[in-house]
Amino acid sequence: MVSCHGADDGFNIPQNVRVGGVWGGIVKVVKSLDNLDIIPYASMRRLVRDGHSTLFWHDVWCGESRLADSFPRLFALAANQQATVADIKWRIPLRGGEEHLLLQLELALLPGGTDAWRWDLGHDGLFTVKEARVIIDLKSLLEVDVQVRWCKLLPIKVNVFLWRLVHDRLPTRWSLGIRGITLDHIMCPMCDGAPEQIHHLFCRCPVAVVLWEAMARWCQIQIPTFLVVDDIWTWVDMQNGSQIRKAVLDVLVGTLLWVIWTYRNATVFGDGSYRKDMIFDNFTLFSFNWYTFRYRNCRRNWNAWLLCPLMN
Repeated sequence: MVSCHGADDGFNIPQNVRVGGVWGGIVKVVKSLDNLDIIPYASMRRLVRDGHSTLFWHDVWCGESRLADSFPRLFALAANQQATVADIKWRIPLRGGEEHLLLQLELALLPGGTDAWRWDLGHDGLFTVKEARVIIDLKSLLEVDVQVRWCKLLPIKVNVFLWRLVHDRLPTRWSLGIRGITLDHIMCPMCDGAPEQIHHLFCRCPVAVVLWEAMARWCQIQIPTFLVVDDIWTWVDMQNGSQIRKAVLDVLVGTLLWVIWTYRNATVFGDGSYRKDMIFDNFTLFSFNWYTFRYRNCRRNWNAWLLCPLMN
């Protein structure tokens, strides 16, 4: 254990000790978070009591930084730079600016017990994975204004697809061209009438327009002409009705967008067996299966669904 992870319980592994195993991975993560200024190393400090397991120069235990960084001259003159607090025998004369070190040492020493770790960012000085995860997320994840839409009545793959659509992360020909990927052309594979952007593919393409119109007739509702993808969600959120009706509408819209994307992929990569007249049939079948399978209190049967899915 000592040969793999070192003799102390700190994060400073000597150069002659191999960094490996679980503890080696933890040390690398700690130092990486410090370099990225996400969780500073200085936030993890030693509470020194007997001083036998705290490195005098390398652990943060006296002040806000390591003594090796605060007093580089004294560190360079130290006979044992890996000494613990208990090992220190002070014989080096102090110069200007260094005299307050002795006072800091006296204030940092606590009576009785053994040395322990304290995490300044944690509640009551205790480290928890939950609090660390929150800090990492707050400092590393991008803030977006678009609310994450997640419909529990749709499969995970469809929800992930919808998230990518909302954030314009689908590999359309337009987005691939912007990223520098060489393509024969960037035109819509379903109509060849405009560049394949998400707004064209799901809103303006003649294939998509026909499907939205067919959904409006099937559901016996008015669906406006969408110009951009955000218009779809704005319209969905403005619809009135019961919670069940809104849930069904979420399933229908998510499924329609999904079948448009799968037909697009079949057009680009398929063998031509997925015909255009099959899209709406798949839309009705998938939406019925996904809704009835995931909604426990569902009272809809197939015939009623075919008649009008929004009828109570």
